[in-house]
Amino acid sequence: MIKRKIFFLEKIFFLIFLTTFAFGFKRPIFSFKIYHSDFLTFFIFPSEIFLILALGFWFLRSLPFKFKKSFFKKNFFLCLFVLFLFFKTFFSLNPLLSSYYLFRILEGVLVFLYLKENFYLYLKNFFFVVVALVGALEGALGVMEFLNQKSLGLNFLGEPKISYFIPQVAKFSTSYGKVIRSIGTFPHANLLACFLVFSLVAFFYLWLCFKEKKFKIFSSRRRVIFNFFWGLGFFVTFLGLIVSFSRSGFGAGVLISLSIFLILFKKNFSQYRLQAFLLMLVIVFSAFLSFFLFKDFLFS
Repeated sequence: MIKRKIFFLEKIFFLIFLTTFAFGFKRPIFSFKIYHSDFLTFFIFPSEIFLILALGFWFLRSLPFKFKKSFFKKNFFLCLFVLFLFFKTFFSLNPLLSSYYLFRILEGVLVFLYLKENFYLYLKNFFFVVVALVGALEGALGVMEFLNQKSLGLNFLGEPKISYFIPQVAKFSTSYGKVIRSIGTFPHANLLACFLVFSLVAFFYLWLCFKEKKFKIFSSRRRVIFNFFWGLGFFVTFLGLIVSFSRSGFGAGVLISLSIFLILFKKNFSQYRLQAFLLMLVIVFSAFLSFFLFKDFLFS
């Protein structure tokens, strides 16, 4: 009974973290140097608190936790990477600052291990739904920022202040003058693009699973409603990626899309061919429409 309650709290806290981690709201705790810099300041994120609680309950649920040889074999390079970071921190010129960044990286490692163990246990469908919805929201914020060429004042979501007159804000030159790249609630446009590519993959998953009737949140009677909201969310997310003007984001999106289609068109996935072909048409249509709307900026 106690273990079941711990597992329930663990799920609740991790799902809250998953819903809020894209929002960059943060509070400074202290600075490692006298002069102020985001790179030299210890920040706490509200979503991070929920993550720490979820990981804490996960460890309680896993007790007594015994490390097996298979764990190190399966995660050999990850363990080697963490060990290297510990040595690097120990011999760092600023061990305190390096320990802070080591803590941040270890959080990412623990999230990876948590997802590896629990993804198919309870997270799978909810994970992709949340990533897709938050991606659509970030895409909409990015489009609105681009149209307004300034931040929208959503400080409570962690949106940084961006304006034409702020020198550090990423801009690029066009025949119309300098244009601000959208960043959503992320510190930089490339991070927004990274998350939106991830969100597009979530849309791919939802499309394929709904068509195969494996995704049970929606019934077949709501197919038209699902197609409408899926198309709207996908296109808004796609536009958000475009207005980030991230060449690395564009490249990652193309490579991931091609990789997924190459996999789905193999013999083992023949049941997905029609859905994959329709998805490809949607992507091509979105790309052409985006190119028509933003061709002057994309050429620049």
